[in-house]
Amino acid sequence: MDRQPWEVYITFPWFTDCNFSLGGAAFVWQSSLLLKVMNQSISPKVLLGCCIMAYVSGGAISMVLSVYLPAIVTDIMGQNNAHTMSQAGPWLNAGYLAGMTVGGLGLGFLSDHLGRVKVLCISLLLCGISTLCAAAVSDWVWLVWLRVFAGVGVSGILITCAVLVSESWPLKNRAVVQGILGVAFPVGIVLSGGLNVFTDQWRNAFQIGWAPILLAPILYFLIVEPANHRVLRIPQNTFRAVFLLENRNKLWRGAAIYGADLVGLWAIFSWMPTWVDSMLEGSAIAGQMRGVTMMILGLGGMIGTGLSGVLVNQLGLRRTLLSNFAVTLVLCLFIFLGNQTFTYFLLAQTVLLSLFFGVSQGALTVFVTELFPKEIRASGTGFCFNTGRVFTTSAVFFVGSLVEVLGGYSNSMLLFSSAFLIAGIILYRSPELTNFSMSKI
Repeated sequence: MDRQPWEVYITFPWFTDCNFSLGGAAFVWQSSLLLKVMNQSISPKVLLGCCIMAYVSGGAISMVLSVYLPAIVTDIMGQNNAHTMSQAGPWLNAGYLAGMTVGGLGLGFLSDHLGRVKVLCISLLLCGISTLCAAAVSDWVWLVWLRVFAGVGVSGILITCAVLVSESWPLKNRAVVQGILGVAFPVGIVLSGGLNVFTDQWRNAFQIGWAPILLAPILYFLIVEPANHRVLRIPQNTFRAVFLLENRNKLWRGAAIYGADLVGLWAIFSWMPTWVDSMLEGSAIAGQMRGVTMMILGLGGMIGTGLSGVLVNQLGLRRTLLSNFAVTLVLCLFIFLGNQTFTYFLLAQTVLLSLFFGVSQGALTVFVTELFPKEIRASGTGFCFNTGRVFTTSAVFFVGSLVEVLGGYSNSMLLFSSAFLIAGIILYRSPELTNFSMSKI
């Protein structure tokens, strides 16, 4: 039997003839004992559901190391004190972000060449396999390298899913849908924090790597490459087009805005559970509170990201983002200067801070993905999302390295929170933000 490029045949000897459909994709059970997947685009809602599952798995893998960092350092290095943490901790946290930087730049470009769906599935397999391998290592240097590969995979998930959803939904609904998609990543962060409630063994927690591995083949057979990408594919000059004069200023401004936001956000997300653990050192609830802190950061980010689309539609990008950065900076000052010992009031303050983190991420995703034409959208989005991670990686590294110099995790995180002020200044002077019309969304 001749097989078309868009057909998939799988042998199931126990089935007879039948037909059914799922989200616009037609499935035919034939008496020849083969399953045929017809070439029909799935509905935007089903596509959104697939991307949400990918985002959740990426979110869980992204923060599972930060939740278990003190336990990992103790297990691999034999002790957990300021010296050992400053030696291994910064590399472990920064390695993941370095991978995200490389993956975002490379995989965004490849998705414009090879297709969004292929790169999405490759990214899922990469982050899943590297996470499972990490559970077996006994040397922290190998763990750093595996986290680099996990970062590459998660970055590919973020870029390809954001572009797939952007290209599949109508303009008037795109901001809200991007906000819904953004909620999924914090859901994964909440799950990573929840793992600490069920097991205090970090190697068991890293079995979460099975999730993206199992998801990859399902999405590969279910999602059809968007028709507009097949029509608009220009593989030979995509990279050159990204740096044309009309795109160059957008590129660097988008990277600076998003990167400054990530510096402050990741500095806090990566090290706040360790800060909480240091304030509860020796306490029976130290490990549990690490997990609870990460769950709060993820849950608040999830709600904030979900609200971001509504806020952008009601207030506009300018008001939403500028007010968000101002309040975030004030909250950081209050939290890191006002808490020298652990209290449950600190957890309440963390909830509020994480809400504003989520709003900024959702709104900035809308802004960056709409900066570029479809032909170079994945490459341009990937560049903006990840060039800033070069600085973010350095920031996350130096938060841990400067703890002893600055006198504690709180002072170190407060220093890097000043990045929100920088992001606000660039946003205020951004002509793309000033002239951004909600009719484009």
